[in-house]
Amino acid sequence: MRGGIHVLIDVDMDAAIEKAMEVQVANLREFMRNEKIRYVTVKSIGTAVEVRFRSVEERNAAQVKVANEFRTLVFTDREEGSNAFFSAQVSDDGLRELRKSALQQNITTLRNRVNALGVAEPVIQQQGDGRIVVELHGVQAPGLAPDMIEFIVLSNCRSILRSPGSTYAHLAAIFRKD
Repeated sequence: MRGGIHVLIDVDMDAAIEKAMEVQVANLREFMRNEKIRYVTVKSIGTAVEVRFRSVEERNAAQVKVANEFRTLVFTDREEGSNAFFSAQVSDDGLRELRKSALQQNITTLRNRVNALGVAEPVIQQQGDGRIVVELHGVQAPGLAPDMIEFIVLSNCRSILRSPGSTYAHLAAIFRKD
């Protein structure tokens, strides 16, 4: 390429999945509250959500309802003393869908940011499973290029990290049945 910028951006999939799991915990809490399912705690552990109940009966009843609503979760259960737990792990298919969605969302956001700068014919495309190539043809000020890319990337990160309700709202659909 002549007279432009070529940048390869790695998408932080771990951060995207962590953020999606925060949304998942909130969605699960809201679902259980709406269904009047009693629980003690709900917390995220990696790509799983652990829910604690006061009894095995409460856990079993809740697990049936949750499994019917959240289709990409795989359940395991255990007991500790008088408490009963279930752990709901995101399935491999669910993780693939999360990664794909996070990458596409980053591409869309980058495209919007670059278009707002008025760069003629930018190329923004996926490369591999977790990278995005940005080519800005015709940008002639090499000193401006790092600032431009920093603006694009940091603006993108701020939108993703500060707006989980809007940015990751569609991810809730991944976890729910059709």
